Amino acid sequence: MKRSSAALIFCLLCALAFGGMGCTTLTTGDPGHPLVSVEIHNSSEAQIALVTRQAFEEAGFTTQKAEPSDMRFEKPGTGWNTLFQGDWSNGDGVWVRAKCKVEVLSGTNYVLNCTAGYVVDRGDPRFEIEKPFTSWKDGPYKKLMKTIKARIETSR
Repeated sequence: MKRSSAALIFCLLCALAFGGMGCTTLTTGDPGHPLVSVEIHNSSEAQIALVTRQAFEEAGFTTQKAEPSDMRFEKPGTGWNTLFQGDWSNGDGVWVRAKCKVEVLSGTNYVLNCTAGYVVDRGDPRFEIEKPFTSWKDGPYKKLMKTIKARIETSR
């Protein structure tokens, strides 16, 4: 009886260990395509960039770059992010990075694209790794994009 219990516990621990490793592959998205995007009409690049920065800062992000064609926002990830994405070595943990870009559709019509993901070894030029989110992690960013669009539309 003891032998089968020990074997069962060993199998469960192996499943947890190897199953957790497999989860990290689900967070790799296509860096060439935005995670979320929204069309904004009758506005300007400067206004879209300003409202985008304000919305991300209200969501706990800090602004790293603020040009309309290259916006970057970061915030520390949670303990769970660090546990599952793995950055235990430097004590800085895993960070969440969002990159946004305003692109002209025509005249005063624009599209705001956003990609996001985890950052491991943030700030280390040799070892920093970005792990893009896939669409199953897009909920908070869809909400931010809707907020940005609504704020711009109501400010007219």
